[in-house]
Amino acid sequence: MLDIDIQTGFMIVAASLFAAMSVLYLPGLLRRRPAKPPVPVLADLSGRTIFLFSDTVLQGATSNGLRLLGDRPTAETAWALLVEKLTDSGTDHAHALARLRKDGEEFDLTRKDGGTIQGRVEHDLLKIEMTDPPRPPKPPSVEQLAMDRQSQESKFLRDLSEYSPMLIWRQDETGKVTWANRPYRAALVKVSPAQPVSRPLFKTGEGATMRRQALQLLGSDQRQWFEVTSHILADGTGLYYALHADPVVRAEEALREFVQTLTKTFAHLPIGLAIFDKERHLALFNPALSELTSLSPEFLAGRPTLETCLNQLRDRRRIPEPSNFKSWKQQMSDLIRDAEEGTYEENWPLANGQTYRVTGRPHPEGAVAFLIEDITPALSLARRFRSELDLYQSCLDIQPFGMAVFSADGELEITSQGYADLWGVDPSEMLMRPRLLEVVEHWQARSEPSPLLAELRRFALNGGRRPRLQGSLTLKSGQVVTVSTFPLARGALQCRFEEVAATKPKIPAGEVATA
Repeated sequence: MLDIDIQTGFMIVAASLFAAMSVLYLPGLLRRRPAKPPVPVLADLSGRTIFLFSDTVLQGATSNGLRLLGDRPTAETAWALLVEKLTDSGTDHAHALARLRKDGEEFDLTRKDGGTIQGRVEHDLLKIEMTDPPRPPKPPSVEQLAMDRQSQESKFLRDLSEYSPMLIWRQDETGKVTWANRPYRAALVKVSPAQPVSRPLFKTGEGATMRRQALQLLGSDQRQWFEVTSHILADGTGLYYALHADPVVRAEEALREFVQTLTKTFAHLPIGLAIFDKERHLALFNPALSELTSLSPEFLAGRPTLETCLNQLRDRRRIPEPSNFKSWKQQMSDLIRDAEEGTYEENWPLANGQTYRVTGRPHPEGAVAFLIEDITPALSLARRFRSELDLYQSCLDIQPFGMAVFSADGELEITSQGYADLWGVDPSEMLMRPRLLEVVEHWQARSEPSPLLAELRRFALNGGRRPRLQGSLTLKSGQVVTVSTFPLARGALQCRFEEVAATKPKIPAGEVATA
């Protein structure tokens, strides 16, 4: 009985407390509105401004979009706030939003500040996306410009060394290779792939030097030549450059072989050859020059000047005797000038009876070449031949008849004095040798018509076998001449003219008529 009363008492106390608390807090609870759920925030994609509406209820927005709408926008008020924000951007924007909401008509417009606003329907939701106006690029700082400049220069220097046709490498104080460019590494593979990169390919000396060295290619008897240049830096390290020298080496070998060939050829040449360079020092000569000038090979090998050589020739009487020294010096100056112009050619009669033909010609790169030829035998032969011709001519001239000889091609070669007296012309005084047709026409002009001249004219026009003719001509002066033709050796033709009525007195036997 007592326990029931205690329980009942506790229940009465609890009920009293609940009633008191209800009286205190129930009015406030009745006056407070229920809290609305917050607007969902979309994933922020590169700071984009995006709104998603279901009709006019905002279903989500990016953080940039929420900041645009103001402080704590609600889903129901977001549409109105957005229309209000876009009113200042242009009336077309508000109308475009209305058409999008009513008819689903998409739009893409530009705002006054240069930004854009797009509206379209995606998954039954109205998606509004806005972009900010383009911002001018931020000028780089001085530090960034300096770093970019340094980076560009480093790349340029790296490309310059890597793509250089030369082999470039660097060695430290101990001689080890610490850096090498691409051509050097390629050459290392061709020469000795197993060789360490730190060991240099070339022998390097001390100081800034240049030397020519060859690399033996692996598995081949071929060698590659290089011009190696070194430059020692202040810290003791060295920079080295190797330039391909194969074309230079081949050119030098070809020049050496060419000079040897010329030397062998000139050694057997009977004409003396002397080539003086642009400084007028003797650069090349052959043995014949020493024989013709009496200048020793030792003297010529000492590369004397042209003036020294001329002085030596004068002392040895190997040049024409000058009338005086001053005129001789002027002659030598004219000789050098004419040789440089390529117009000097003269015969030098020497005191010992010899005659040299000296020819001067310009040579490449300002040099000048002289050719000295002993023409004494040729001149002696020409003099003897001229003497014999004079003897034969005098024998013809004393004959009592006139004679003319024509060569195989019809040119008048030889005439006697009797021919010149008969026809009133001396062919030796003519500049050009007349031909048979011209001579026959001359005969016809000074003679009466004759079948003999007609036959000779026909032969002169048509050619053929040399005729053997004989007949007479009556000159317009009344003189009668007997004409005879005789074929000679090598196709020549002789014509002989004799007067019929001789007016000269007969020479008794044992007497000699004198003119």
